[in-house]
Amino acid sequence: MAQLIPNSFSSYSLTPVEEASGTILNLQQKMVLQNKLSDVATQKLNLIFDPSNPADFQIQNSYLQGQLDIMNWQLESSASVEAELAASNLPPETKS
Repeated sequence: MAQLIPNSFSSYSLTPVEEASGTILNLQQKMVLQNKLSDVATQKLNLIFDPSNPADFQIQNSYLQGQLDIMNWQLESSASVEAELAASNLPPETKS
């Protein structure tokens, strides 16, 4: 069972099964995340550069890129764990 690790941030000691189970996204979560990713990518493409305030553009661009990066990371992490489980001999209850 997961245990809280005392440190400056909240983190937990997880077993490999808990880690895998917590990483895998269900279909609805993937669809919602993909929709959000699409929305943020559209916002990024629609940014308008203002030569009188280039720093504002860079801040907005970086903020949106960070969102894209974390959403892609979540989707890729889920797919990676799913592939690892599919290739392993773990019991079916671990793969859900």
